Amino acid sequence: MESVENLLTKLINLELNEGVTPLELASNIHSDDYSEVKIKKKFNQIYCHVFFQDKEMFGDEIITLEQIYVYDSKFKLQEIQLKNKKNMQTLWCRQLEIKEILYQISDLCIQNKDISMLQKILNNLPETIIKIAEETFEQSLVGMARA
Repeated sequence: MESVENLLTKLINLELNEGVTPLELASNIHSDDYSEVKIKKKFNQIYCHVFFQDKEMFGDEIITLEQIYVYDSKFKLQEIQLKNKKNMQTLWCRQLEIKEILYQISDLCIQNKDISMLQKILNNLPETIIKIAEETFEQSLVGMARA
């Protein structure tokens, strides 16, 4: 199992890394793999749809795939989805990555019986991660650790 320090480094890097931007995706339209790029705004999110062709895994049929990049209003990548015909698959999700790291940190702190370490960590996290922590853990654990 990783150390708390390594997990915190992963968490910080994840928070600081905004991911590929819609502009970068659109500028790759000249690539032979891409056939179309669409950018849409829905509510406070930006959706970048990238279409490309690929061979089916167990055949020679060429199929069109769609990758959907979901951004927040500050153009920070939140999620990547792959749409294949009628199937939708999440390839990457920022919130799930953050939750996984938070679970690992809390497990280590609980195993080491060091709630004060968890308290220090939660008190120094950015508000966006604190919100995810509050959604992830029972209110009592977060409340106890932040007290």
